[in-house]
Amino acid sequence: MVVTPGGRPLADPAEQVGLFAPEDAVALVDAAWLEVKVVAQHNERGPNRAYASALQRPVWKDIDKLAADPHILHGAAVLVLFTTDAEVADHDLGVWSSGASLRGLRLMHREQRSLAIGDRLGNRLCTVAVFPLERGPA
Repeated sequence: MVVTPGGRPLADPAEQVGLFAPEDAVALVDAAWLEVKVVAQHNERGPNRAYASALQRPVWKDIDKLAADPHILHGAAVLVLFTTDAEVADHDLGVWSSGASLRGLRLMHREQRSLAIGDRLGNRLCTVAVFPLERGPA
């Protein structure tokens, strides 16, 4: 997901000229790039056997791509977890964060909020965690 100030259009890297170039386009470096992943601890069959793997490797890979792109200065991982409770969400986000650090992904401290939801297949809590990319010298 790409968010621009005021919802303005994103500038096309293959610069458009003349009448077709939007006058109020936002440069790639001025946009916020968000990798949003939604993972549920439980699904229709019960405990989601792919929960841990879906939360880890693919998300780390996407964050690595964001971090490697020199045109992306404002990026973040946004993890939306559906779990049984806050203890599971906090634990799993901590494990995810530690794994990201071990892989050399430079992330700032997460911001997270949780909301109780009606029981959905065993999931009773929705937690949204934002891990902004850390920029600057390595």
